[in-house]
Amino acid sequence: MTEFAAQVFGVPFDPAAVIGEERINLANFLPDSPTLDTRPADLDALREQTGESYDAYIQRQIHLWFGDQSLTKTELAAHLKQHSLLHTLLTATQDEILPWPEIINRLARFDPTLTDHPNPNLLLQSLLALIAHARVDNSNQLPVTS
Repeated sequence: MTEFAAQVFGVPFDPAAVIGEERINLANFLPDSPTLDTRPADLDALREQTGESYDAYIQRQIHLWFGDQSLTKTELAAHLKQHSLLHTLLTATQDEILPWPEIINRLARFDPTLTDHPNPNLLLQSLLALIAHARVDNSNQLPVTS
């Protein structure tokens, strides 16, 4: 990689300049069977409200999914890891980047009850907002799916 970068930019790169990553496999990330399966059906509550702040939207979504508006970011991460829809989402998509319609289609194949929801798009948007907000440690640096 450093040789390629040197060819592109015309300057040498130290091997230490390469940032690597270690991914946790799905079985280690989600070791337990999911214990939560509630899915909000109130379409108006799932939608972002005009003029609503980010924090108000997130707190409302937490309440819809978990019935508790006082979850910290790390507590939210723990709750999400126990939710069946997160398990399904991560299993269905694996390490792929997919167009939105394909994500919905795969989720429906892995969990046919998703098509029973009045608006699977809003449901997934809400879940993804919570995933983006959650953190795995108190430093607020690592997202739940890091």
